[in-house]
Amino acid sequence: ICLCTDSANRTRPEFENMVGFFVNQLVIRANMDRNPRFADLLARMRVDVIEANSNQMIPFDTLVEELQPARESGYVPFGEVMFSFLDLPESVSLDTGLKIQKLGDEAKTSKRSLSVVYEEQEGRFVGRWNYSSDLFEDATIERLAASFETLLEEIAINRTSRINAYFKTNEKVRGRMKMKRKRNTGILSNLDEVRKSGRKAVELSGRGLVTTSYLDSERSFPVVVEPAAEGVDIAEWAALNAEFLDRELLSRGGILFRGFGVDSVGAFESFARRACSGLYGDYGDLPRESGGEKVYHSTPYPNDRAILFHNESSHMDCWPMRQFFGCLVAAESGGETPIVDCREVYRRLDPAVREAFERKGVAYIRNFRKGLDVGWRDFFKTEDRGRVQEMCAASGIECEWVGEDDLRTLRRCMAVGEHPKTREKVFFNQIQLHHVSCLGAEVRSSLAEMCAEGGFPRNVVYGDGSEIDDSVVQEIVELYYQCCVNVEWRRGDVVALDNMLVAHGRNAFEGERKVVVALGDMMEERRYEAALLGGAAG
Repeated sequence: ICLCTDSANRTRPEFENMVGFFVNQLVIRANMDRNPRFADLLARMRVDVIEANSNQMIPFDTLVEELQPARESGYVPFGEVMFSFLDLPESVSLDTGLKIQKLGDEAKTSKRSLSVVYEEQEGRFVGRWNYSSDLFEDATIERLAASFETLLEEIAINRTSRINAYFKTNEKVRGRMKMKRKRNTGILSNLDEVRKSGRKAVELSGRGLVTTSYLDSERSFPVVVEPAAEGVDIAEWAALNAEFLDRELLSRGGILFRGFGVDSVGAFESFARRACSGLYGDYGDLPRESGGEKVYHSTPYPNDRAILFHNESSHMDCWPMRQFFGCLVAAESGGETPIVDCREVYRRLDPAVREAFERKGVAYIRNFRKGLDVGWRDFFKTEDRGRVQEMCAASGIECEWVGEDDLRTLRRCMAVGEHPKTREKVFFNQIQLHHVSCLGAEVRSSLAEMCAEGGFPRNVVYGDGSEIDDSVVQEIVELYYQCCVNVEWRRGDVVALDNMLVAHGRNAFEGERKVVVALGDMMEERRYEAALLGGAAG
C-alpha cells in the first residue's frame, strides 16, 4: 500500500527563517505481506518513514520522471491517497507589529481520490476528509471515517493483533454515523475517545493495571512492577507501555516484573519481543533454549561458584543495550542475581583508579590452547586460519599464531563508557570475568604451572599493555558488592536491564535453577561511536 504525505523539506538551518513554500510530497510504502502484527508493522514503518524523510529533498516530480509511470488525466501517479498530520501552533505571537490572519482552507475540489488530514484542536483530533465525488458517495466516506475511528480505538487497546483481525464488521461503526457533514468535500470526526483509551493503557496508579514499588526500600533500583488486578497480560501491557519501559530503564536501569506468571519459555519470549524492538538470535556464547526462537540458557557455570559482575559482551564489538532474564525454576537456596548500577560504581571509584581506566581503557587477552578452555576451531566455527584472521580483523581483534596450533588474541575496549541516550558516565567492562586475580587461588596456581608467563587462557590488562594490579581489581570487586541489590528469584519473575547502566552476576546455589535469557537492541561499536559524536543514539 502506497500513501503520499507532506514533508516540510526544511532540512538545513538556513532554510528555517526563509519565507516560502518548500513542502514536498513523499511516497511511503507499507508492506502488509504475511499479515503482520500491528506492533511489528509499526516498527517497520517507523524505519521506513525515517529513511523516506532522509530523502525528502528529492522533488516528487523527479520521482515521477525517473520511474515514468503510465500517465492519465485526473490521476496523480503514486499518490492516489494522501495522509497528513498537522502539528502546528494554534496561535503565533510576534513582536514586530505584523498581523497574522489565517485564511480559510475549504477545498472545493479534490486533487486526489482521497486526502485525509488530521490535527489536534483543543484536546481533540479533528479529521478533514477530501475526496473525489466521482468515485465516492458521501455515505461511503462517512462509513470509511467511522471505520477508521474504530480501527484506531482497537489498535489503542491491543496493538499486538495481526492486521486482518482489525478489519471486521463491527457494531461500533453503525453508531458513529452521526457526524457533521461538510458539503461534498469532507467531514469532521471527534476522536476524543481514542485519546482517552490511550491514556487508560498507560495508567500506572493503584487503580490501573499495575502497581510500582522498589525492591530495596533504601534504593530506587530496581523498580518492581506488579499486577493491580487479575488477568493482566504482561506481554500486551508491555506493548502498550513502551514509553514507560524506556523511561524507567533509562532512569533506574532495571525493572523487576513480579506476579504475572511468566513461567514458560514461550510466555517469556512473547514478553521480551514486545518489550524490545529487536531481539538478537545469533548469540554464539550461550546455548539456545528449546521452545524459543531467540531465548538462551543462562551462562553454564558450576553451581557452587558465583559468577562475578559484568556488562554483557562489553569486551566485544557489539553488545545488547537491553537484557531480559526470566525465572522458570527458582533454586532451593541461593542463586540470586545481584545487579549493580554502573553509574554509582563510576562515581564511587577511587578518582585515581577511575582516571586510569578512563584514560587507558582495557585490553582483553585470550589464549586458545589445546586442552585449555575452548579451542579456536570451536570458538570461530572454522578450520581455516585465514578465515579466523579475517573475522578477527572485522571485529577489531589483534591475533597471532603461537607454536604449532595455538592462537592468541587481544582486543582493546573502553572500561568507562558514556550511555548514548542519557550521556551518563558508566563503568562498563568485564574486568572481573577476565582478570586472573578473580580466579580461585587453587585454580590460578594450577594454571600458572601449566601456562607460560602471560599465557593464562584469559586475562585483562590496561589498554596500553600495562598490568592491572590485583589490589585494584579487589577494590573494584568489593565496591560492586557494596552497591549491589540481590534479586531473589520467584518462579515467573522477569527482570529487564539496560546493559550499559547495570551490571549483573549470579550467586552460588543448591538444587535445580533455570533462568532463561533474551538479548536485544544490539549496539555496534562503530554505531556507538557515531552516536556519541552525533549527539544522539544511532
